[in-house]
Amino acid sequence: KFLRGGLKNWFRFRKEGVFFTDPDHTYIDEMVEIGDGTRVEPGVYLYADKTATIIGKGCKIGPMVVITDCKIGDNVYIGPKAAIKLCKVGDRVKIPHNCYLARTTIGEETNIGDNVTTSDFDGFEKHETFIGAKCFIGTFVDIIAPVTIGEECFIASRTRFSTPIAIPPHSFVYEEIRNRRPHIVCKVNCSFKLPGHWKWIWTRKPVDPQKMQSFFSLISELVPDYPTWLKTP
Repeated sequence: KFLRGGLKNWFRFRKEGVFFTDPDHTYIDEMVEIGDGTRVEPGVYLYADKTATIIGKGCKIGPMVVITDCKIGDNVYIGPKAAIKLCKVGDRVKIPHNCYLARTTIGEETNIGDNVTTSDFDGFEKHETFIGAKCFIGTFVDIIAPVTIGEECFIASRTRFSTPIAIPPHSFVYEEIRNRRPHIVCKVNCSFKLPGHWKWIWTRKPVDPQKMQSFFSLISELVPDYPTWLKTP
């Protein structure tokens, strides 16, 4: 009733330490593998139509999530009403509610905002999207494949874009209106976010966010009045 494959499938997951909040409303194909410590909420559908769906350890899935032919790393969060298909998701990735991701590869520790869509079909062919590690994708972002985004990039909210040219690492991408038409702006070599601030500075070279001493030294060189800059909204 609750798991495709019957009681044998159910006991297999229980033995592996998978926790189901409401097994009566959970659907899982036989070619699905779930790692130890993963929590599956009600209304979750895990399909394996063409290839096996593999979910890593310590993940939280659901509620009301549809996953088809995906490989998901460890400690991944997939929120309510998300749907992902033919995706490869790295470790510690967050995919919140109302997202649709198709043919997308996501690097580890990337944060996907809510209502993000990766469109893979242009009417004739299917294309793939590649998102690097430690990226921040804002809310209501529409990525039209084929798109390649480098690591530690920041995509501003409500940005809709498609580009055949790969976005370099440490880039800041946003959409602005010019002459009543949307225009995509990409600033390369932007440093990562400051602690507690969503502030970025356009630097001459990428900065390691873990080495904050060198980061502030670079800011003091490029922005002499950086204390005032930090307080500016």
